[in-house]
Amino acid sequence: MNTKHFMIIAALILVAGLGANAAAQRKTNLEGSVNGPISVDTTVTLKLHAVEVTDGLIGVDPNKGETMFGYGFLGRTSGDLPGSFTFSMNCFPAVFVPGEANEITGGMWTFPVYMRPSKDEDTVYMGSFYGSLVDGKMRWDKVGNAEVHLVFNVDGSTQTWDSVTGYGFFEGTMTQDEKGSSRLDGELTIIYRR
Repeated sequence: MNTKHFMIIAALILVAGLGANAAAQRKTNLEGSVNGPISVDTTVTLKLHAVEVTDGLIGVDPNKGETMFGYGFLGRTSGDLPGSFTFSMNCFPAVFVPGEANEITGGMWTFPVYMRPSKDEDTVYMGSFYGSLVDGKMRWDKVGNAEVHLVFNVDGSTQTWDSVTGYGFFEGTMTQDEKGSSRLDGELTIIYRR
């Protein structure tokens, strides 16, 4: 057999083998066998210390009745995400009565985060979270202090946390000083995902 013919036959066998292999690959059904990336929830738990900045306005909620709108607090967080936490809530009934409870019927919150990228750098704005209050209670004791439970949604975020959503909650206590101003202290938990 001529070497030239042998080389042509070998080349044809190689091309035929590659073609059969490519055809077999096209027939393979990968549906359901390859999983995409899994979204992972990130949970951050922070200490929150806040003070009352507005005692809100009394108005009428058509579904509830006389409600306090915009009862607001401003505070600082400590932990993995140091920043300023601001929220205002709507409370029903509008009057706080020792020994009774108020329902949180809505509201909003924002959380700008300020961090130091490294030891040698100044603190910088890293982005923020924001959202709506969706549920909660304030249970007042006989002295006029309250156990506070808030549930909120993370409706959006910016910069470092752009496009994350999630939810969270706050558990803490509200106390009043001798001037009648309220202070809120407790634990804030945010659960978010991209």
